[in-house]
Amino acid sequence: MKKFLTVVSICAALAACKIEPAAPLRMQASDLASPHVHHGTQSTFVVNDYTNGLLELPSGLDFDGEVITGTLEHELNVAHIDGDDEDLFVPFFRGAKRAITLSIPGFEGEEVKVKGVFNAWNSDATFLKWTGNAWEAPLVLAPGEYAYKLVINGEEVLDPSNDLAVPNGFGSFNNVLTVEGGGGDAPIGIDFQFVNDGSMRFSSIPEDQEVLAFFNNRVIEVVRDEDGLSITIPADAKEWERAWIRLYTARKGQQGGDWLIPLKFGKVVNDTKELDRKDWHTSIMYFAMVDRFYNGNPGNDQPVEDLAVHPRANYQGGDVEGLRLKLADGYFDALHTNTLWISPITQNPENAWGLWNQGGPVSTFSGYHGYWPISNIKPDHRLASPEELHLFLHDAHTKEQNVLLDYVANHVHELHPVYQKHPNWATNKYTADGRLNTQLWDEERLTTWFDTFMPTLELRNDTVAELMSDSALVWITEYDFDGFRHDATKHIPMNFTRLLTEKIRATSDDHVYQIGETYGSDELIASYVGSGKVDAQFNFNLYDAAFEAFTQEGATFDRLRKALESSLTYYGHHHLMG
Repeated sequence: MKKFLTVVSICAALAACKIEPAAPLRMQASDLASPHVHHGTQSTFVVNDYTNGLLELPSGLDFDGEVITGTLEHELNVAHIDGDDEDLFVPFFRGAKRAITLSIPGFEGEEVKVKGVFNAWNSDATFLKWTGNAWEAPLVLAPGEYAYKLVINGEEVLDPSNDLAVPNGFGSFNNVLTVEGGGGDAPIGIDFQFVNDGSMRFSSIPEDQEVLAFFNNRVIEVVRDEDGLSITIPADAKEWERAWIRLYTARKGQQGGDWLIPLKFGKVVNDTKELDRKDWHTSIMYFAMVDRFYNGNPGNDQPVEDLAVHPRANYQGGDVEGLRLKLADGYFDALHTNTLWISPITQNPENAWGLWNQGGPVSTFSGYHGYWPISNIKPDHRLASPEELHLFLHDAHTKEQNVLLDYVANHVHELHPVYQKHPNWATNKYTADGRLNTQLWDEERLTTWFDTFMPTLELRNDTVAELMSDSALVWITEYDFDGFRHDATKHIPMNFTRLLTEKIRATSDDHVYQIGETYGSDELIASYVGSGKVDAQFNFNLYDAAFEAFTQEGATFDRLRKALESSLTYYGHHHLMG
């Protein structure tokens, strides 16, 4: 009898411990190892951007832990990282940068400088030497177009030797330096033909055109014959709810169009209805300035009591509860969006700051916009309570909507406790030569203040970076946001971007989408994008070119075409740029 009772007890215990089926494997496209481009004989590489482990490079390259040196034999190559947690392969591409000479004739005996896309608009970054006929400087650039201006005796002027000029978006013009491609036959585009019995078939390419394929983050074989290319879908693809086939080609220094093919349990996804909101390529984004959207809770209305604030520069009552009510009404469903980007909702000052006196109404401002944080972890009581925010996020996810939070990491308001307790954690308010270090966007990119009451944090200080990245993480771990839109990304040092991404990867099972804001060259913008960094940035260069093409009388589509080509070169054919 005692033995029988023991058996019954064991069976009851096993029944109580219900075994949940294992979740299917899923690889986000953003988790695929981004290609590394090695220009010339040197490039920097951070192994931890991909995973912790031992790096094995393609032949011809050496690595000292930070810098890769040497020359790549092929256009398309592969590096291997024997990781602590995973084994992965990284596409390594041979870059197309080459040496040119910038020549500015004339201006003998004058102070001549140049500022442009190629030196981050810093006129002191490029040294021009007088040769007897012209001012010259060596540059190393990839094929493309580069806006620039001359600085003659301290005054910005156009280059009289260059007739090519384009609007700069600020009411004047910039010259354009064109670097031509290396020549040679261009790659032939690859067409996807069919999939049959687990084999994918593509059109043929010339023998001298290289091809490279991946299943998720491992290399797979491409079979070439006279009829085309074929790839066999690996057997273990059946274990993955979402997996990916990638195909790259290159020829004579030029990258060809690539393929990114989603798989679902080993089958090619042919219908976009099989994709969901976690497939970030499907995102259709709506931006809401929370205070100006809809007032769902009049009880939290609290405009600044200051007659110096113009009514339009004061709080209007919009809040997160208003977003939730409109979500329930089907407002966003009618627009067919699936991703909401909301303005910053962290606590801002209770009083007025700043001053506008440059035409029109003269006014100070409230912090209705959210970009003057005095806390990085608390919702502003005028916009949401923690309970309202949780409810909104829950309802959004129930309706298959992603929610991105606009997050300010670069600066704080001077009333922020961090600045009050540690003023030395901010960058210098004045430059070395005594100028006020405000709005020097390119000259002092990582230190400039947005205004005299908005100190920029010295995020290159490890202590500051640790604290502020932990603060950002709160919105993922405590509130379950799906990602960030990072304000002023180009003014944030890379160590912070990498640290935050590393912490997010360690704490979140889902991929947290991060998109940045950077005005600058495609090269600068792209330097923040990729494995271990942000997933994308807003493509203002493409926007500016499109705006000119569609709105300016007499404009052609040539600049837009070149902007599109540059985007594909720097961000890839399947980027997630905004």
